[in-house]
Amino acid sequence: MPEVWFFLVAFMVAMYFVLDGFDLGAAMVRPFVARTDEERARVFAAIGPYWDGNEVWLVAAGGTSLCVFPAAFASVFGGLYIPLFMVLWGLLVRGISIEFRHLSHDALWVSFWDFTFVVSGVVLSLLFGVAVGNLLRGFPLGDDGAFELDLFSGSRPAVLDLYTLLVGLSVTLAFALQGAAFLAWKTDGDLGERAARLRKWLTVAVAVAFVVTFFATHRVRPELGAAFLGRPVGWLFVVASLVGLGLAFRSARALLGFVGSSLVILGSAVSLAVAAFPVLVFAAARPEVSIVASGEAGGLRIALSWWALGMTLVLGYYVTVFRVHRGKTPRVPQEAQDQVGGDGTT
Repeated sequence: MPEVWFFLVAFMVAMYFVLDGFDLGAAMVRPFVARTDEERARVFAAIGPYWDGNEVWLVAAGGTSLCVFPAAFASVFGGLYIPLFMVLWGLLVRGISIEFRHLSHDALWVSFWDFTFVVSGVVLSLLFGVAVGNLLRGFPLGDDGAFELDLFSGSRPAVLDLYTLLVGLSVTLAFALQGAAFLAWKTDGDLGERAARLRKWLTVAVAVAFVVTFFATHRVRPELGAAFLGRPVGWLFVVASLVGLGLAFRSARALLGFVGSSLVILGSAVSLAVAAFPVLVFAAARPEVSIVASGEAGGLRIALSWWALGMTLVLGYYVTVFRVHRGKTPRVPQEAQDQVGGDGTT
């Protein structure tokens, strides 16, 4: 049963990256694809129905981890206290910028909220990538699972070091690709065309970044590659990522391009989980104190029944919201361009 929960938590994190990835990515690419006030407002309108619901995946993944793997949760959240607060503030600023922009009628405030919207997308994407890098590299765990890390160092392992920043850059590019693919799918006209062109360029950048990150990860944690080679199921997700790259680069259909970028993120995330299994938190220097997936089977089985019920509700929600908001995002009238709300309405 702990093995099942290991991959369920990994799946939830991957789904957060896929879904909130297009919100954060849309923020990052907006300066490159939206050139008029109407186009900038349409980007807000495109993500409006989804962004706050997508954030729930992060909350659900964190809450589930606390429930089923409390030791790993306590170790990571205790050791990465400051970076996690940076993520919290980034999420707050992102939400405030979306909600407050349509309440502002002064051009200076509108510009300020536009700026914070873009910056929060970049910062959050980078921080999530840095978190992945830290999990892959491992922590200086003590016997009790506690650890301390410097916030930044260029010469030794830290929360922000050369390796974790490389992983952060790769994730940031992947989210930007996801955002461009989403806007190419949900918008039309010049905005949609620019997003589609940018999607192709970002596909190349993501492919290069992933290759570089692969070799860097192999150097930092070579046992991941050895473990992955012994688990053929992982190759299915590698193939899914490669197919996704092909769709994102070559597909003339915007929806298939978005499916492709989603496969890139989902396949890569699950592939890493397959390679890391059953370790939840790697110990950098003492593998024997690494935290692995474990727990009492009866309690985890009960939790699984509630998880299944919750995921059924979530699936119903997403089917409904994507059905209600199917098709292209409508153009925003001139008089309503500064009135686009956080739910995409005016």
